[in-house]
Amino acid sequence: MLRAGSTQLQLEADITRDMITVISGLVVACVAARLLLSRRAARLGRGRDAGLEVGTRLGQGD
Repeated sequence: MLRAGSTQLQLEADITRDMITVISGLVVACVAARLLLSRRAARLGRGRDAGLEVGTRLGQGD
């Protein structure tokens, strides 16, 4: 499915293979960062979306 999508982008949107590689790498990096942040928050016992709220600090809301 990904290969078909990249082929379609190359043909219809005039996007080079290098651009697709960069975009794919950025997506993987963002997903990995989100996973690491979620694991760190879980380890600290703050829940899934900890630290994403504006003004959240350690020790508040306990």
